[in-house]
Amino acid sequence: MPEAPAYQRFFAELKRRKVFRVMAVYGGVAFVILQVADIALPALGLPEWTLTLILLLTVLGFPLAIVLAWALEMTPEGIRKTEAAAPGELTQIVDAPASSRWPVGIAAAGGTALLLISAWLMLGRPGPGGAGATITDLDPDAPVESIAVLPFADLSPEGDQAYFGDGLAEELLDALANVDGLVVAARTSSFRFKGDDVDIPEVADRLGVQTVLEGSVRSGGERVRITAQLVNAEGFHLWSESYDVTVDEMRDLIGVQEEIAQSIVTALSLAPGGDVAEPLETLVAQGTDNLEAYNAFLRGRYLAAERTPRGLEAAAEQFERAVALDPEYAEAWAELGMTNSLRRGWEFTQDSTVERRGAEATERALALDPLMAEAHTARGYIYGYIHYDSAKAERNFARAIELDPRYPTAYHWRGEVLGDNGNPESGIPYLEKARELDPLSPIILVDLATAYDQAGRWYEADDLFQEVLELEPDFAPAYAGLFQHATENGDAEAALAAILRFRELTPGAERGPHMIWVGMSHYLAGDLGSALRELRAGISLLRETRAGVDTHLQNLLPGRGVMASLLYALEQEEGPDSVRAYVAEIRSTLQPADSLYDTWFQGWEAAISGDDAAVDQALDRIRENEEAPGWMTRTLIAARGDPDEFFDYVDAELDEPGEPLRRQDRFYFEREPMLERFRSDPRYDSLLERLPPYVGPAGRD
Repeated sequence: MPEAPAYQRFFAELKRRKVFRVMAVYGGVAFVILQVADIALPALGLPEWTLTLILLLTVLGFPLAIVLAWALEMTPEGIRKTEAAAPGELTQIVDAPASSRWPVGIAAAGGTALLLISAWLMLGRPGPGGAGATITDLDPDAPVESIAVLPFADLSPEGDQAYFGDGLAEELLDALANVDGLVVAARTSSFRFKGDDVDIPEVADRLGVQTVLEGSVRSGGERVRITAQLVNAEGFHLWSESYDVTVDEMRDLIGVQEEIAQSIVTALSLAPGGDVAEPLETLVAQGTDNLEAYNAFLRGRYLAAERTPRGLEAAAEQFERAVALDPEYAEAWAELGMTNSLRRGWEFTQDSTVERRGAEATERALALDPLMAEAHTARGYIYGYIHYDSAKAERNFARAIELDPRYPTAYHWRGEVLGDNGNPESGIPYLEKARELDPLSPIILVDLATAYDQAGRWYEADDLFQEVLELEPDFAPAYAGLFQHATENGDAEAALAAILRFRELTPGAERGPHMIWVGMSHYLAGDLGSALRELRAGISLLRETRAGVDTHLQNLLPGRGVMASLLYALEQEEGPDSVRAYVAEIRSTLQPADSLYDTWFQGWEAAISGDDAAVDQALDRIRENEEAPGWMTRTLIAARGDPDEFFDYVDAELDEPGEPLRRQDRFYFEREPMLERFRSDPRYDSLLERLPPYVGPAGRD
């Protein structure tokens, strides 16, 4: 009988010496050990090299186990050298049925495959846990020149380091923005992915970047572990490293931030196609040596990002703490100025000391660092939104953009101020630039949509509002914008629903202007009882603080006075005597500077009393004042109820050059309860035909 081929005899020898069995068992056990270690070791806070060491020992142990299985065997007397095969023993194994030969070989192959797969998953996957810098193949035609920095995940057992993870990411974002040739995605857009199960290719696609930096922080005792990794748009790992930082050493923390930033620039420059300029000698600016002040600063930024009344108030407290601990901390002064200015400009508070403190903090920041774009932007906001000095606001926004051409907030607020000056189209290019720089910022999208509304581009606005609500369904400013959006389409019910949702999303913020918006929505929807309740409370709040008389008692919706609506609702619900009592109460608190309002109130009293001569005197005094708003004359004429006088006056308004009446005024003329007495007059339909049509679905034939 011929002898079996050599390779068959070799495999038979492997089976006889139980090498296949060792390979199967070793591979299976190693796979389990590596998977358990991958999950358990990070949770135990052990150094990342521990996992690498276990992997290395496991892989190196595999060929050693094979050699030992070949050379040695286990017997009842102990371990001894494997004896040579007896005559015919290998032939017997070769001639055995396949069903007895193949299973052990397949098991050996399976064990080997499990070991290799587990090693590949741990070394080749994109994700935390890699050690050292790794450069993978990139498309040479796609230069690496842009990056997004995601908030670092809080993996601490107590879950109390989210502010630190966010702050660390912001500091790195600011540092990388100093590198010429490297485009860094804006903070708001990058942070949209916080808390999500992040898919790096999707993030890169939505932000339009080639690389993404992500990481984690984990506190343990007096040390914090920081892990950072750089991944390209295809999901391949470029670089990662872990750092252990002593929590009471500010120097250690700044050093880690600098090392991460420099490592990223190096990795991007080494990557094929990398086109990033040499980094600066130092990328991370150390704003303070005081770790307590730095932590307060990070907490303040974290809270301010909420953009809620409570969040901004708490943020201001943290920034105050930071500057108290380090009065030379320019960044903290700038954030304090911007936060307090937002609180006042968004009317989250009527406390004038907040406004004053915001201005003081901004000037202090500029004194410490005249080249800080954020501080110039904050000053522009103060001039534009609080002092209504658009020229000074424009100069500061222009300077901020000159200092940092990629700072989206400067473009954003510049566009808003320009648009508020009566020409919405002039601000739209700046708002669109802000969106280009920060494409997922909900507040930029809302303000751009509002500008589109004001410019008559209703459908573009509608698309943007839908985009915002898809991004963040509970974003309160979106509903404030939708309130105006609905009025542009003549939809009183949608306007009311939007403003009620806005109020629901801003608890504890029953601010006068917002109560007035709700009241006017009820009023124009025909619910005078609800309107009266809201308007009376809102105006009372404004009167208590002496805030916003000129702005908010004039025309929350252009074309008629809010106070006139309140007085009409009061007359209909409670009678003329209640109107007289309320007017007397209001007039008793007016200041000399409010003489124009006093004249209007006198005219209203005369109108409801039928004293035409007194109404004429009031109208004459109002018309003599060039600064008197049109609603004062129109509402007094409407209150008197003479159709000829009313239609003659409105016709004259429409004949004025420019666009004295707008689409929102059409909404007013169609819905205002006080004008019901004129709607049966044929001239009323003619008046509506002269008003600008709605630009939304209601404007279609």
